[in-house]
Amino acid sequence: MTWIQELGDGDQGNRQEQDQEQEQEQEQEQEQEVNQENNELNSGEKLQFYIENSI
Repeated sequence: MTWIQELGDGDQGNRQEQDQEQEQEQEQEQEQEVNQENNELNSGEKLQFYIENSI
């Protein structure tokens, strides 16, 4: 194997690592959005429950 091929392989490895990092960041952002939506839903349900029980 020539040193040019070795450099090329190294680049590929780095690209794969960067892709994985980007995927993980996107997954974390999606989880945060879902958690926020769930929190908002829970707040609404608790409020409605409180209103229904106070009447």
